[in-house]
This record gives sequence, C-alpha cells and structure tokens, in this order.
Amino acid sequence: MIAGKVVSIAMGTYHHVGILTEKNTVIHCSKSRSEVVEEDIGEFAAGRTISVRPSNSSLSPTTVVARARSKLGKRYSLFDYNCEHFVSWANGLRETSPQLQALLFGITLTAMIFRSK
Repeated sequence: MIAGKVVSIAMGTYHHVGILTEKNTVIHCSKSRSEVVEEDIGEFAAGRTISVRPSNSSLSPTTVVARARSKLGKRYSLFDYNCEHFVSWANGLRETSPQLQALLFGITLTAMIFRSK
C-alpha cells in the first residue's frame, strides 16, 4: 500500500477510515480514544481486512500525510468530526461524512413513515 492512501476496515454496519503513512502506520479519528491518533496498521485493522478507498484528492501523498499529522490529538465527534470528516479534510476536500448522512436520512425517513401511520 502507498502512503497518503485512504484505508478502510469494515466495523459491522459501518466502515472506519484513515490515512496510511510512509511508516506503515495509520492516522485516523479514533472513536474509542476520542481523538485523532497515529498507530501501527495492525492495531488499526485489529484483525479485519484492510481495503484501499479511492480519493478525489489533488494533493500529493506527502501533503495528505502532513495534513493528517497536523490534526493529531484533535477531539472526535460523531456529528462534527468523525473519521470521514478527518479523511476528507486531510485530502483537501470538503469535510463530509456520507455514512452519517445516510444514517440520519434513514432515521428521518423511518420517523416520517411511522408518523404517517
């Protein structure tokens, strides 16, 4: 795998993402540690299969990794700063969380369906 790439692991109903580094570590926004951390790729994967995700970034891999490292210690927030927000920002893209948007859409749709009954 190449430094600067977005890596992903399946965590049941969602995917957790991070940025691979030149040291074979992954920088990610850790829910369990409540902050952005850099850890060994094996620790990040925790026995799960790692996949590489495509990125629309126009930034160099070195820049992506440097941006990711600049956020070490930043606090995790499900709604404001989760792993997807972090990875999109590190890649120079608009901070967004498609998985969170899908979850909120599903909750809203379910509420609307039950409300109409």
